[in-house]
Amino acid sequence: MNREEAERFSAELSGTKIDGWELEKPIGSGKTAVVFRARRGDELAALKVYHPELTPDSQTRAELEQRIERQVELSKAPHKHLVAIHGGGRSESTSLYYLVMEFIDAPNLGELVPEFSRDKIRHVIGAVAAAAKHLEENGLAHRDIKPENVCVAPDYGRVVLLDLGVVRPISAEGEVTDQSDVRPFLGTLRYSPPEFLLREETDSMEGWRAVTFYQLGGILHDMIMRRVLFEGHSTPYARLVRAVQDETPKFEGADVESDLLDLARNCLVKDPVLREKLVSWGDFDERPAEEPSTATRLRIRRRIERQAQVQVQASLGADPSGDRRAKQRELEKLTRELDLAICNACASDVECFHPREIRSSSPRSGDDVVTIEVLFPPTSSRTTRTAISVEYRLRLIDFEARAVEVRCAVHYGDHGEWDDAAASGVFLGVFSGESLETALEESLFTALDGAEWIEAPESEN
Repeated sequence: MNREEAERFSAELSGTKIDGWELEKPIGSGKTAVVFRARRGDELAALKVYHPELTPDSQTRAELEQRIERQVELSKAPHKHLVAIHGGGRSESTSLYYLVMEFIDAPNLGELVPEFSRDKIRHVIGAVAAAAKHLEENGLAHRDIKPENVCVAPDYGRVVLLDLGVVRPISAEGEVTDQSDVRPFLGTLRYSPPEFLLREETDSMEGWRAVTFYQLGGILHDMIMRRVLFEGHSTPYARLVRAVQDETPKFEGADVESDLLDLARNCLVKDPVLREKLVSWGDFDERPAEEPSTATRLRIRRRIERQAQVQVQASLGADPSGDRRAKQRELEKLTRELDLAICNACASDVECFHPREIRSSSPRSGDDVVTIEVLFPPTSSRTTRTAISVEYRLRLIDFEARAVEVRCAVHYGDHGEWDDAAASGVFLGVFSGESLETALEESLFTALDGAEWIEAPESEN
């Protein structure tokens, strides 16, 4: 249904009734339906009427009936950030299929993106993620999360995920939309990950969660950058397809919290297996403002909890670049960037982190790990009894995404052997110097705090 057809369809239905609901005026339209503001007595609702061309035969009617029934069933599992469904079916008077939803008089997120408030990003993405997680807990995947499908009240007091028309059961045998060998793409290209665009997603909890995380990352991108994802690749259509498959979005936002930037980068990783390992539902949680040190500790703890889930070899698979020399050059570049991040972290508190020595080793050919060591000898100014060695190991998890894992081992006194089981996680995700510096600084403070200190004698005065 194109724009002209939608206008004709709206004009035909305006002022008529469907099962007791008077269609007052159209408030939106899409490829398959027109949405009206509708009234029944004192009740106000948004009523979606599907165009009859959508159901030319028994198979398409069965598909639409299943979609409507699925949405009506969701009324039994309401959520404050999910649009409420009041009913639906096939009208006896007009034979048209329809769906009745709550009426929300508020703009969609897409309209707010150009001037989106920085201090509202965490609240909005947290609310949308909570709705998506609720769907997952009920065995469903939304499949079309995008700014236009998120309603935001002017005071940001209410955030609602809309349009449940293509919601799909997870691991569903006999799903009518996927019965044929050629499965149709149902969603929005710009905000869909490569595997979903090609309908190569894994039909499992983890597979659909990876799709959802990518789409949440798209929303996060738009709020941070104040423009749509892949804005410069909109036309021709093939160019947008190529961008979804190959382009890595860039992020700039000095006034945006670093963990939100990290989350957006990790959500938009092209590899769905890696994406699902780098991101967890807890990353979207809303939380009160914290002191930087506390927030950093929380992020580190969350990443450490995910270490057990990260199987590096599984993520690596075959060398995606097909060129070991390119990976070697990337590792050398990462070594320099990690070295710089450590220097910056040490420079953040010269009194605590000086004097020190930083030793870095060049990555060996064929290896995916680089090592950098920070040495703190015992000094009278620091009054520690023993030397402290903080050893960092960076592993390149994904070459194309520049996803890395940084772990840390602390040695007091004699330098021991690296024990991966005893090492702690420092950073996991797409490489970001700024976020890594914060995590490194926290790990250095933790290392110094664990040393044996010489107590200074109390003054007699």
